[in-house]
Amino acid sequence: MVIIKKIYRKIIKSINRKLNKNHTFTILCDSCVAGVIYRELNEVFRTPTINVGIHGKSFIQFLSNIEFYLSQDIIEVPNSGYEHPVGKLYDIYLYFVHSQSFDEAKESWMKRKQRINLSNLYLVMTENDGCDFSVMKDFDALPLKNKVVFTHKPYPEIKSAYYIHGFEKYNEIGNIIDYSNSIGKRYYDEFNWVKWLNN
Repeated sequence: MVIIKKIYRKIIKSINRKLNKNHTFTILCDSCVAGVIYRELNEVFRTPTINVGIHGKSFIQFLSNIEFYLSQDIIEVPNSGYEHPVGKLYDIYLYFVHSQSFDEAKESWMKRKQRINLSNLYLVMTENDGCDFSVMKDFDALPLKNKVVFTHKPYPEIKSAYYIHGFEKYNEIGNIIDYSNSIGKRYYDEFNWVKWLNN
């Protein structure tokens, strides 16, 4: 089964890379999803939020004043109680879930934020880690284009909501990077990333 998954992913990645015409996009995301998309499309990381968790209302704050927050220095939060490094960006917390040290995390953030393309911006949220209905409504109301929030059930009243099947019995969406079947399909494959980026 592992071999089948690898072959399937290789085919999907090859097709998507050929179809993708947008090579300068920036995805600002509250989870690790964007990092996987950049890798699968073989694109340069034009965003500092790769491998960074930003919870609920804090992500809305960040998106509401992007240039301000990008101009701020990140301060380490010592003894945070988490296994991974945590930083504070003015008044919001950044959870560097895949970094070995704070210095490594900060260096990656600083390097990648220099590549941001604010004129080719895409915003992604997932319905977990503090992203409840009120937060999704706030996300929907942001005066920014190209928004999507992945949810565990339909929310017809939220224009940017995209329902990912398979998490209906839970109160929020699970890890959409996980495989949804044995042949190598991932939950986020339900969403047409390339079409979205090419619009």
